[in-house]
Amino acid sequence: MIRFGAAVFLSAALLFMVQPMAARRALPVLGGTPAVWTASLLFFQAALLAGYAYAHLLTSRLALRAQIAAHAVTLLAPLAALAWLPVPGPPAPGAPPVPWLLAQLATTVGLPFFALSTTASLLQRWFSLGDPRDPYPLYAASNLGSLAGLFAYPLVLEPCFALDRQRALWAAGYALFVGLAAACAVRAWRTSAPTSPAPRERTGWADRLRWIALAAAPTSLLMGVTQHLSTDLAPFPLLWVLPLALYLLSYVVAFSSRPAISPGAALLLQSFALIPLALLMPWEITLSRLVLPLILPLHLAGFFLLSLVCHGDLAARRPPAAGLTEFYLCLAVGGAAGGAFNALAAPLLFQIPVEYPLVMTVACLLRPRTDAGPVAAWRVFGFPLACLSIGGLAFLLKWMGDADPTLHVLVAAGATVALMPLLHGLRFGLGAGVAALLLAGAAATHRSDEILHRDRSFFGAHHVERTVKGVRSLVNGRIRHGSQDEDPAWRTIPLTYYHRQGPCGLLFEAFASHVPNGRVGAVGLGAGTVAAYGLPGQRWTFFEVDPAIERTAREYFTYLADSRAAVDVVVSDGRVGLERAAPGEFGLILLDAFSSDAVPVHLLTREALELYFTRLAPGGVLALHVTNRYMDLVALLGGHAAREGWAGLLAEEGDEVEELGRDSSTWVLLARDARHLRPFLVYDEWKVLPKDPAAARWTDAHSSILPYIKLR
Repeated sequence: MIRFGAAVFLSAALLFMVQPMAARRALPVLGGTPAVWTASLLFFQAALLAGYAYAHLLTSRLALRAQIAAHAVTLLAPLAALAWLPVPGPPAPGAPPVPWLLAQLATTVGLPFFALSTTASLLQRWFSLGDPRDPYPLYAASNLGSLAGLFAYPLVLEPCFALDRQRALWAAGYALFVGLAAACAVRAWRTSAPTSPAPRERTGWADRLRWIALAAAPTSLLMGVTQHLSTDLAPFPLLWVLPLALYLLSYVVAFSSRPAISPGAALLLQSFALIPLALLMPWEITLSRLVLPLILPLHLAGFFLLSLVCHGDLAARRPPAAGLTEFYLCLAVGGAAGGAFNALAAPLLFQIPVEYPLVMTVACLLRPRTDAGPVAAWRVFGFPLACLSIGGLAFLLKWMGDADPTLHVLVAAGATVALMPLLHGLRFGLGAGVAALLLAGAAATHRSDEILHRDRSFFGAHHVERTVKGVRSLVNGRIRHGSQDEDPAWRTIPLTYYHRQGPCGLLFEAFASHVPNGRVGAVGLGAGTVAAYGLPGQRWTFFEVDPAIERTAREYFTYLADSRAAVDVVVSDGRVGLERAAPGEFGLILLDAFSSDAVPVHLLTREALELYFTRLAPGGVLALHVTNRYMDLVALLGGHAAREGWAGLLAEEGDEVEELGRDSSTWVLLARDARHLRPFLVYDEWKVLPKDPAAARWTDAHSSILPYIKLR
């Protein structure tokens, strides 16, 4: 058990070290969008499916010694190709990003990942040939190794070692794994008969489909909750890791010989987590100050318990050891199906990201049946009706103008206690109740603004809405990225963060007519609002990673067409686009490329800022829009400026300007020489940027967000 457990533990750890290593290298090329992780998960699920299919075919078609010989070739092949993981080149302009990313992952890490993915099921099957004990606890050891590898990369490998050193250490780990796998093969060879292949298990299609569904739902939820949290609620890159860690932990608990959380307890805890989550989820924007202490943990707890119940049912339905490889193959099919639904099908089927609450409801309907007899009709229908009533109460709170989030939390807690007795013995009650709460909340929080346009791409979902006052706004996630008055007399007036009385307006009032060489580069397009500050004789170049945003800005807003400057839009990640620009090409560079409140870390590293300065003409200025609810980007830029000797200014607007129909904003100006910032000092709003040389800085190799999280 120790020998086989060590082998599957190490193989899983290596798998989950290489995943973030490979996905992270694609982030700068694709704009740092959370969808990079979603698409990467799709690739790894597909590769895992291929590995499990290989293991199933190998054990069902070949005798043991032929299996060992064939698998030796599979494991040794990556040793001859460990010079993998080259820096990916950018995709061709206009090329679909998902096929490019999948091709890059296949050519860089595909072979070693495939070899490692065969381990969990194959070694468990070999273990069962010469040992009467249950082999399934080895699957828990595999997922425990996955957890270790998942956290070892960001906490140990990445902070402590350069990339070349990481490759060498990973290669050494892979060589050690090959040695452990060889020891396992020798043991299996000695203790089992070598004459015939393993018999096939007779499994019905109903069982197979149930296995696939129980594996697909948690995988889809994993992608859905990751996208929801990292785009809308608290867009920290750390949240790419936490849901995946909880997903793996649910497997560890479910397949342990003595689960730390029993199936009955998991069902009960799931109800306690999902009822308040479904009630509060539609109100998240209203309860924004409770996101970190309450709503975010509720999402993670709900996801973990949904996954635990599904995986616990899988563990209860697992076949004998002879059918082990087919069982894992069905799990891999389900995982790939769940990943494909979120990464490929959902963007085509839904204009808004509804797959997360949809699959949350489906996962509730997959709960195992716990009642032995019929359930009274009043309870079957009473639970959803009670949920609708509670949703109506939440709507009443909104109608009454309640602004205190404490009352919403008390309603959620009371609803949980009140509804729990109705759940006993119900199989579908929780799913119907969660759906009822979500629908009631969505109706209660529905905005009256007219929706003119919706679009969704690899880089996210956005829409254009029009208020009753005739103002159009581009909305991504929960953040407006530009608004425009439809009245021809007012449509050239910049609004939201870019209004003339705010830092952006003061920036151009002081500097617009003095921009060296008249060239302005802007990273991030939005609605194109800042183009309203363009002057005759100037040329502005916007770098926008999402072609859907350019189409929306041109079709539903007129800032680009009305600008007095000549305007170009380059569809490219901002950093990649500026790398292609000539040194000294721009007199002013504007950085405003955040999706919702998510921070593309690669745009704010030391190397990125140095690149921007090389593209500035003598006397040029770098302006950064750093408004953010969750990250203290001012401290980050102050640390960079202190270390590199740059001059900096800061302008911050308070929330009081929102009462005037404007959006508060924070802007930072950087220059190599303080003399270049003198035109701005005539305004009291611009203050000297606070600098802390001891502040943690971001580089392309190290970019921890933890020091800059706002705790309140």
